[in-house]
Amino acid sequence: MRPATLPGNRVGVRPSAGCPRSGPARGKATEPSAHFVARFPVTLSLGSRRPAMRSDGEVVSQERNKQMDLDEDKEQVADLDRRWNIAYAEHRRRELAEVLADDFLASTADGRVVTKSHLMSVDEPATVTFSHFDIHLFGATAVTRGRIRVERPAGEAVEQRFFRVYSKRDGRWAAVAVQVLPVGR
Repeated sequence: MRPATLPGNRVGVRPSAGCPRSGPARGKATEPSAHFVARFPVTLSLGSRRPAMRSDGEVVSQERNKQMDLDEDKEQVADLDRRWNIAYAEHRRRELAEVLADDFLASTADGRVVTKSHLMSVDEPATVTFSHFDIHLFGATAVTRGRIRVERPAGEAVEQRFFRVYSKRDGRWAAVAVQVLPVGR
């Protein structure tokens, strides 16, 4: 059997077994049928992203695809937050610079606004402990919250809560802001 030609489509297909043939006699063009076997690779797409496939080849639903993206984004932001904490506690300014966006701004507990370049130049000795991590995603924006304890060599200890904002730009997450608030006694 010769492949049939669908109107407006130069790719040939043939009716599948058990499917009634529609259209003119054998060898002539047929009308599109609801049941046909493609003689070319077929790619299905859910929007602009490749569909997720299970091991048995079944396409995962769009909702599941979104959840997978959300989980991946949460993991990336949580990783950035961990990297921030380690870099800050160990005074690793280069690693901290990789986490912060160029337009990053910090609002300190005493009301000062600190830029990324200023934060990179400060290197005061202190022991820093982070706790109570929480993360929320809102599309291309993520918010993390936590608690920080800063102990300076003079024996002064300060308890604060932080509120960090991350933004996904050009497929990459970066910290764009932080607000640090004192913990009431």
